[in-house]
Parts: sequence; structure tokens; C-alpha cells
Amino acid sequence: MGDRSKVAKAAGAAGMQAGAALHRIEAAGTTTGEDSNSRETAHRIQGEALYGVSPITAALAAGRRQLYTLYIQEGLEAGKRKDMGACQAAIAAAQALGVETCDVAKHDLNLACGDRPHQGLVLDCEPLRMDTLTALPVPRMQPGQPWPLWLALDEIQDPQNLGAILRSAHFLGASGVLCCAKNSAPLSPVVAKASAGALDAMTLYSCGSMPRFLTSAAEAGWTVVGADVHEGSTDLATFTLSSPTLLVLGSEGRGLRPLVRQACQQALRIGPPPPPQGSPGMSGVDSLNVSVAAGVMLHHLLHSRARAGVDSVGAQTGEEPSYNLSGSGVLPLDSVKTELAGVASEELGAIA
Repeated sequence: MGDRSKVAKAAGAAGMQAGAALHRIEAAGTTTGEDSNSRETAHRIQGEALYGVSPITAALAAGRRQLYTLYIQEGLEAGKRKDMGACQAAIAAAQALGVETCDVAKHDLNLACGDRPHQGLVLDCEPLRMDTLTALPVPRMQPGQPWPLWLALDEIQDPQNLGAILRSAHFLGASGVLCCAKNSAPLSPVVAKASAGALDAMTLYSCGSMPRFLTSAAEAGWTVVGADVHEGSTDLATFTLSSPTLLVLGSEGRGLRPLVRQACQQALRIGPPPPPQGSPGMSGVDSLNVSVAAGVMLHHLLHSRARAGVDSVGAQTGEEPSYNLSGSGVLPLDSVKTELAGVASEELGAIA
């Protein structure tokens, strides 16, 4: 009799839970007009919701995507913001290209981009894709031409890291960037935002097998160096870029895969080797974030190229280097550290 009572009580409790769940489902089906309109705006996105002033401006300027609609936060132009000039320039550029514009509530933009910092603008546009690259060509240098420096990313999976690496690569003047076709972060609005528009300003390539690609590049005359902190690695400060070079960076956490490490001709580390595990000097921080490491290593390699006075075969320069930004001008070396330091602060301060 006691067992039957327990069963009855359990069945009653289950019925009450089912009724409460049904009530929640019915309540979810009843929405206000504002919620309905917000979901409708999000559902109207034909491509992807690119957000943020810099990524949208870069996408409009590059002309690599099909553009559908620019959604503008209601009252945006009436507000007082330090980036208002950039917002107005992006809106004017979209209108000049014949892109449809639509004023919507801020809540709509939040839904469209997943509550990320859109700065009052969301562009519905075609996604970007990587171009396939089977091998790097044999380097044929011309007098006065700088040694090329490519960046190879071995399974970088965090979109924020990928975007930050692209930003540094474009800013500092890397010749190109290559990713793994598999197990890499897909190109997305998150990558575009973290890159501050560099994703649209440069072509990103992919390869099917990173070890084979690196081996082929070495056979073609490229110097393949990998970022690695293990025993046998060389301090970055002692390395000078004096030939066509491919810098390889490993994934977050585990670094370079064994076969990728074997395909590198030399391993480079930033600073002295870390102390052994358990030693008094071991603080628990034995490496840098991959996007930070990319910026540091790119800066050193490109600076060492000019500092050595050898920019190409038989060309002696000895000049202070500068980096060309998409043909828009040159940037003195002194400005590089300022830009690298501002990568994180801009992302934190640009929330609308």
C-alpha cells in the first residue's frame, strides 16, 4: 500500500511538471509585437550579420562580398559618439554602392549579431571563404624586392585569436597567411571583428595537409621556422630573416603537431627557455597567447630583415623599415608597438 502511494505521488508530480512545461511552451508562443519584429529582422539575414564599423567599412571598400542590407540603429546619427564620423562614412559608402539601408531598433541588431558589440551597424552580406593553395611558388627575387614572410597557422580554432593574428599580419606587412582546411576556425563575423577589417583587406589561403605543404615549401627554397618552446628551440632575438621565410604557429594549448614540428627546419621561441616543471622559477605561465606570439614574432622578423640591411638578393638598404597598409601609405616602425598594444583596448572600448 505504501508503494502504491509513492507511485501515485510520483505520477502526480510528473503531471504537474508536464503541465508547467506546457504552460511555458504556450507562453513562449505568445510574444509582443516588438519581440516578433526583432526575430523577423534576425531571420531576414540572407548571408551573415557582419557587425562593427571597421569590419563593415573594410567589406564595403574591398568589394569581395555580395552586399544585401545595411541595418542602422535607430537614432544613431542623433547621438554623440567619438566614432560617429566613422559610422557616417560607412553609411555613406554603403549608399554610394547602392546597398539598401534600414533603420531598426538596437534590440534587433543585438539579436542579429548575438549581443556582440555592433556599434550601431550590422551589414547583411555574403560570407568570405578561403582560397585553396597547394604550394608556395619557388621564390624568384628581384633587386630591391623584400624577402617574403608568410604565416602558416596550424589548426587555430579560436575565432578571436584568428582575427587578432590577421590584424597583426596585415598591419605589420606579412606577405600572406595560410590555414589548415580542417580544424581551423571558420571565417565569420567574429573573426572579421577581431581582425578590425583585415579579413576583408587580405586574401586568406588554406591547404589540405600542413606537413606536406611545409615540406614542399622547404624543397622549393623557403626557410620554414616554427614557433616552439621545447628543448632545442632558438631564441627569436638571435634569428635574422635573410631569405624567403614561412613562420608556423601551432594551435591554442598544444602548439605545433608532431608532424608539423618535424616539417620545420628550425624552431624559434620568444625569450629564454621556460624553467623545468616544479622548479622555483616556475610561475605556471610558460607561454604567450598565440595571437600575441604572432605579433611579437612578425614584428621581430620583419624588423630584423631591414636591420640586417639585406632586403633582397644583392640589395643593401640599411634603412629604417616601414610597412605599407593596402597602398594607403606607410607606417613608421615606432608606431608598431602602439598599434599592438591597442588591439585589445579598442575591442573593449568600442561597445555601443
